[in-house]
Order: sequence, then structure tokens, then C-alpha cells
Amino acid sequence: MAKSRDNISEPKIQRRPGRICHWMTILVIMASIIAGLPTAIVIGVGMLPTLVSFIVDMTPGRYACRCVAGLNVAGVAPFVDKLWTGHNDVAGAMNIIDDTLAWLAFYGSAGFGWVLFMSLPGVVATSRTLNARRIIYNLRAKQDELAEEWDLKVKGKETEENSPEADEDDGAFDTAGAAG
Repeated sequence: MAKSRDNISEPKIQRRPGRICHWMTILVIMASIIAGLPTAIVIGVGMLPTLVSFIVDMTPGRYACRCVAGLNVAGVAPFVDKLWTGHNDVAGAMNIIDDTLAWLAFYGSAGFGWVLFMSLPGVVATSRTLNARRIIYNLRAKQDELAEEWDLKVKGKETEENSPEADEDDGAFDTAGAAG
């Protein structure tokens, strides 16, 4: 039997978005910036430390940029709110940009983000080390408890009974005392 041409479907060609779509996207972004120009000014100037951290940070995952950006947004947000609740025009945005307290908030929050990025790995490493030591201490206490319960001599515990001179056995446990 021969297959009919009706059952064979032609492969569909996937089309890439054309130049018109790209230009429309750029046009919408530009219109949004022009419509929200005062907000774009405050955010653009306030988020410069994030841009710098994005350029400087070459680590995989860009964790420095993430840390700085999160706190930088927290420093910029009150001034954007001040702009939106007050005079939402270019003059109001320039008044915020001229304010020394605004610059202190922008760069101070970004600086605190850098401090967190630099200090937290050490804090985490120290806490993990202390946690591992606590676990080792608890396991050794449990080991001592079990050795005492089963009347075993554990290698590594130096006593008169299991000192290297008295016992040359290389095993971890001395089962002679437990079997008798």
C-alpha cells in the first residue's frame, strides 16, 4: 500500500522573532523610561554600586552582585517612595540626587552588602567547624558510653589496660574482654 500525500505533514519551520519585535521591545522600554524619567533617574543613580559590583564580580553565580544589589535596593527604595509621594517630576528627582543623606543611604547600603559578602563565608565556616566539633564530641561520648556498657577497650583511649606496651593488637576493639 502506498501512503497518500495527505497523511504526510510537512515540518513546520520555527521562525525567529524579527527585527520588528526587537525594535518594538526597545521602543516600549524607551517609552517607559521617558514616562517614568524621575524614577529612572533616582534608580539609575542609586543603583550604580550594583552596576559596579556586576562588572567587578566574576565569580560563578555572581554572589557579590546579588548581595550588593539586594541591600542597594533597600537603600534606594525609601527615596523612590519619597519621590512617588511627593513631587514626581525631574526637579523632585534632582532634589533627591542633591541630598547628601540619599547618597549616604545608596552607598552605605551597598557598602554593607560588600561587608556581608566578605564576612559571611568566614562566619559560616566557623559555625560549621564548631558544629562538626560538637558532633564529634557527642559521638565520642556515645562511643565511651557504648564501650563502657559492652566492656570494650577502644583503640585511641590510652589506659593502663590497653596501652601500646601492654597490647600490640592493631584492631579497633579488643573483643577478648567481651567474649569472656
